[in-house]
Amino acid sequence: GGFTMNHRYGNALVFYGGGLCDCAAFYISQLAQRLSQRELFEKTYVGFYSFRCLTEKGLIKEWNQRMYEKTINVFGGYFGTARKIDLASDTVLLERAITCCKQFNIKWIFLAGGDGSSRQMAEIHKHFEQEGIKFCFTMPMTIDGIEGGKAFGINSAVEASLHQIETVSSTTLRTLDGNKYPGIVFELQGRNRDDILANVIFELYNTREIADFQRDEIQIIGIPANMDWSEERLRARLHVEENPYQGEILGKPTIILLSEGATISKKQIVELAKEEGMKFRTFSIGHFSQINGLTDEDEKEIIIATIEESVSIIEDYVVDESSFTLVLDDCNFLDVRDANYFADLNPRKNQRATLEPKLQHILEMYLP
Repeated sequence: GGFTMNHRYGNALVFYGGGLCDCAAFYISQLAQRLSQRELFEKTYVGFYSFRCLTEKGLIKEWNQRMYEKTINVFGGYFGTARKIDLASDTVLLERAITCCKQFNIKWIFLAGGDGSSRQMAEIHKHFEQEGIKFCFTMPMTIDGIEGGKAFGINSAVEASLHQIETVSSTTLRTLDGNKYPGIVFELQGRNRDDILANVIFELYNTREIADFQRDEIQIIGIPANMDWSEERLRARLHVEENPYQGEILGKPTIILLSEGATISKKQIVELAKEEGMKFRTFSIGHFSQINGLTDEDEKEIIIATIEESVSIIEDYVVDESSFTLVLDDCNFLDVRDANYFADLNPRKNQRATLEPKLQHILEMYLP
């Protein structure tokens, strides 16, 4: 690594596939800056809104110093996400994406994201390679709960979720239209959301205060996507008797943490709770609600060091190799794997995230 090319590798495109990760924009901007500085490619572009940048006009921009200065301290979803674009199942969009790459003379696409991003890359990269365009999955940002799937994103998603819960709860639990029995349903989104759910509950379990309440003053209920729970027990947890004293709180304010994909929806919980005497508001903590400024200086340094190593590997492999994936191993060092690595670990169907025993135990404690 470290050598300068003669731009014979065309142009590069860097974009973020998606997922709740507050360090995503920081990572993308740092990677684009270093690829540009190394002059491995004639031009380095960044794409906005994930794979949409290849199918819609105006979402690819040439990277420059002014953009770097604008994004250097930005965290969250600055570059956007798009979960509904699936080039593998839409030949029209696939052809449009390849045509777009040819128009910009893009020869390498550097992608960071989660399991959906890596799977889509695995399913389409051969079509691009036939046209002289290669992929590199540069960093697992939001792959979690999968063997071999270490990622920056899980801790980031948990911190972002806790921040949202604290912010929303601090006002909503006290000012819910004068309701005597206030509650909030937070939907945690993502494919492996039970992993995030378990970590969030674990952190709340070890927290003395939640939104100015003592921990034992708030009722916390967790409803995962991949574990059994009882509607009857949920009703019992939410049931309150009529209160003759208007405005007095009898019973505990309640936070329900709901995994996306669970067998009950936010709307159904609201209706069920109303029948039992409680009034809930709902809030989704999803890929759109990424939080700025959560990543500390130590994490920044780790990301920068990882990017430096990534770029060195890219310099060595981009000369004549086909598409490939960079992964973090158990020692947090980067290794090079096949382009299908994460897709093989994480197929479209029948994949269930695994939880550590302590997290499994915590979830079971808070299940209705």
